[in-house]
Amino acid sequence: MPMDAAPHDWSPRTSIAVYMNAGHTNSGNPRRGWLIVDPRSGNSIDFVDEGYKGESGLKRYYPDAIPTGRIDITPAQYRDFMKFAREQAEKHKKGKL
Repeated sequence: MPMDAAPHDWSPRTSIAVYMNAGHTNSGNPRRGWLIVDPRSGNSIDFVDEGYKGESGLKRYYPDAIPTGRIDITPAQYRDFMKFAREQAEKHKKGKL
């Protein structure tokens, strides 16, 4: 392997999914999801809300994602991740991603 080669051969479709947990709302609805990270750049590229779908919600949009550990976050941080997901979807819709 050449010295400048990456140590891992990441497929372009492979991404890392970090599980984010903000618990439940007062009415019992879940506030959990996955932050999707590009392993090549380390940049966050999306957030997938878990809802009531569990991991199947992640696999629907990112079937090759590699789930990693869990991070407990605040409800405010969860709202920020949901806003990020909406912004990314809008950029994608406009062809900017």
